[in-house]
Amino acid sequence: MALSSTAAAVSIQDGSGAATNLANGANGQFTPGAVVTVALQSTSGIMRWDLMFVCPAFPSLHQKIFSWTPGMVNAQAVQMPAYPVSGTDPRSGIEMISIVSDGSGGSIPTSINFLQSKGANAVPAQHRADYVIVASLPAYTNTGGTLVGNSNGAITSTMADGATPAVGDIFLLEHGLAASAADAGLYQIVAVGAAGAKFQAIPAPDWQVGTVLLPKTEILVGPAGSVFKNTTWVNTLAGLTNVIGTASFTFFARFVTYTSALVAGIQTAGASATSGAPAVMSVMSTSLTNVMTTRRTPNTATATITYQKNTAGMAAGGLGAGAASVFSTVAAGTINNADVSTMDTTVLNPC
Repeated sequence: MALSSTAAAVSIQDGSGAATNLANGANGQFTPGAVVTVALQSTSGIMRWDLMFVCPAFPSLHQKIFSWTPGMVNAQAVQMPAYPVSGTDPRSGIEMISIVSDGSGGSIPTSINFLQSKGANAVPAQHRADYVIVASLPAYTNTGGTLVGNSNGAITSTMADGATPAVGDIFLLEHGLAASAADAGLYQIVAVGAAGAKFQAIPAPDWQVGTVLLPKTEILVGPAGSVFKNTTWVNTLAGLTNVIGTASFTFFARFVTYTSALVAGIQTAGASATSGAPAVMSVMSTSLTNVMTTRRTPNTATATITYQKNTAGMAAGGLGAGAASVFSTVAAGTINNADVSTMDTTVLNPC
């Protein structure tokens, strides 16, 4: 073919700004929400140009193809996402593939570039953590995203939901147990701490201070831990420009299932927990969070006709403040105080 692999590279124009030429494989930048105009740097010898976008994270743009032939305007206007985009992985970024043909029957991919937003970039939409912190960490100071104990002391298994903390572990510190609202997030342990040493944790590799965290970003937890192993937590803070290290993020578990017995007909997890129930619980809303329970082992349950959400025992909040409760009822609608059956209970948050 007459064309070389470097022929007809593209340029991008961000809004009303000046056009910028991109070399093959280079990264272009755009302002979130702006219209980007993509053009060929040269149309000499070109009979067809196809511009394709690969970005599964952005369905409205994913696999869109714009085509050009001689006589058409050498420009394609593309509406970009309204929130930050980063990286050179099409699973979280935007890959732009330019393919040209000289009309001889073949084609050449002449330019493969990635687009990312100017300024703060967004972290991926899904992350992992080994476990959730379920009890307050030793008193610490947050300096630039690094947590360091104020005095000697360790991150214990009690704090780590029953897991044994180790260097390299990644944990979720949600808003209910963070010392400051802006501390909520993902951290990697650098030093577990001990009677003669302070604990230290840094932001997880894909959770850097200064980047943007989007609503509905997920944290996949497990399989370590006890109550919250294999759970999914969701960032419920609204807004498309919330910056890690500054914003006060809120994380709630999509659903959590646990087993414990009723105490005098009532089972409560979280604040004012009944015996055997989890001491902390993630409850997004007293009205919208649902609590479902199934009897595993009956015990003095003959008079019970149903089990239901105990509205009086519900409390909205993160770990340390939230509470979810169910109770057994008799035909008259009152609590069957004698019922001490073992129950499988699931808390479902609307996130």
